Amino acid sequence: MRAFVVKGRPIITSSNRNLKAWRDLICLEAQRHAPSTLIDGAVIVSLRFRLPRPKSLPKRITHAVKRPDLDKLCRVVDSLTGVVWRDDSQIIRLEAEKEYEREGFPPGVDIEIVAVSQNAQSADSGAVVQ
Repeated sequence: MRAFVVKGRPIITSSNRNLKAWRDLICLEAQRHAPSTLIDGAVIVSLRFRLPRPKSLPKRITHAVKRPDLDKLCRVVDSLTGVVWRDDSQIIRLEAEKEYEREGFPPGVDIEIVAVSQNAQSADSGAVVQ
């Protein structure tokens, strides 16, 4: 990763040559499922990453505790800006997990996006117990 500032705005780039293709694929698939208008309000995003299983790994091991880092994988939400929502700052909750692929579930990512209505936000805040 490299970071620099252009006209007062931070720009972050990656030297990973596969990153652009991955983000483009996510963007194209998201366009197939995107709402007709961009979401303006708060959203909750759930991500489930399935990574390729190393051949030498025992079948009983399901959780991927090796690279890539989960926080790096979560950057996939950047690909959805301008496709599903206006800006990823609208994400109020991000749930993510990674596991190894298994039969019937090839490597990839499942993304669930829930738009949160203003009424639901105020109802949730009233349920907080301190």
